Amino acid sequence: MATYVMRVLGPAAGPLWDVPEYLAAYNPESHDGRGHAVFTRQLADALTFGSAAMVFECWRQIPRARRRRPDGKPNRPLTAFTVEVLTVEAASADSPIRAHSTEEKSQRGR
Repeated sequence: MATYVMRVLGPAAGPLWDVPEYLAAYNPESHDGRGHAVFTRQLADALTFGSAAMVFECWRQIPRARRRRPDGKPNRPLTAFTVEVLTVEAASADSPIRAHSTEEKSQRGR
């Protein structure tokens, strides 16, 4: 069975990072429901998931402490980032320095 990681490419509303990072830890309840994420460039330190669906669920998680943003939309702190879901095997084979086009960014659904 494959193991998956979340690779963070940069902020959803800004330019992508030159070197993507992996999600190492995440607590959506921190900071009164604003969430706290820790990122790493080391694949060995990345948080792992049992399926791609579990990565997606983590990315879209809504904190109990703050279910809505001030604009009334669901509060999903990690959706402030553009991410991609990879197997650990694919992540280890992929170069950490990549060029990302605007087209690639829009296809990821931000």
